[in-house]
Amino acid sequence: MVAALFRDAGVRRRIAFRTSQMDQALGLVEHGLGVAVVPEPVARHSGLHMVGLRPVSGGAPPTRRLALVGRTAVPTNPAARAFLELLPAA
Repeated sequence: MVAALFRDAGVRRRIAFRTSQMDQALGLVEHGLGVAVVPEPVARHSGLHMVGLRPVSGGAPPTRRLALVGRTAVPTNPAARAFLELLPAA
């Protein structure tokens, strides 16, 4: 999605590092190795300067897939089972 936003804006990116870990991305920024596109709450709590905060417009809204993990395939805790039932099927 980020690549499409840059492409649609006519901006050519020069990517030197890629990571899926936000703490690594923020570490690269902290050491002067570039900038990172991160969710607003991450930026606000990073201790770094927010270069810009802009709503994403155009195209599909950003999404993030999350995983619920546990020690067993089916949670044994009743609260965890109830929570799992609230989530849409993958």
